[in-house]
Amino acid sequence: MIGLILAGGRAVRFGGGKCKASLAGKPLINWVFNSLKEICDEVWLSIREEQKKDFDIQVQQITYDETPGAGPAQALLGALRRLPSQQKFLLATSCDQPLIQEKLLKELISFASPHYKAVLFKDETGRLLPFPGIYHKDLSREKTIKSFKEIVAKENCLVIPPDIWRKWDAQGLSFYNVNYRDDLLGLEKHLLHIK
Repeated sequence: MIGLILAGGRAVRFGGGKCKASLAGKPLINWVFNSLKEICDEVWLSIREEQKKDFDIQVQQITYDETPGAGPAQALLGALRRLPSQQKFLLATSCDQPLIQEKLLKELISFASPHYKAVLFKDETGRLLPFPGIYHKDLSREKTIKSFKEIVAKENCLVIPPDIWRKWDAQGLSFYNVNYRDDLLGLEKHLLHIK
């Protein structure tokens, strides 16, 4: 399995520089990288070309957004197009999900199948949670996909409901996104509380 960290967003709500923002003395992206490298054969990074000097994590490949600013679904398609012919799946994550749980990732990988073009999650409200998620190389034939809802509407996908995934991650920590500076502060407090 190849893991992909999507890190090409401009993080406007955060005020920029989100991937390198520190959580407990470590950049957010390093938390995600460490989770993936434990269970993936390779870890790739998807960024904008002007970001290439911003990261020092030891990924096997960097893919550049083909259409910067077009969103994470388009960045994912670009990375899928670069998969070697024998490789069929990417395990995609976002750089702002530092608490991804290993058990949830392992269970997610177990659902990888040529029958599904994507395996992703939804929450109790029915909202899609696209990261972490498994995405099939066949999606790369699409020229443009603007959203993950579009993928689910057009393709045969498995959407795992919360009554299943909460057995693997009861608190839903894997889906905690850092979108604002206050989210990061809240996460720092949470980590202090569970120590």
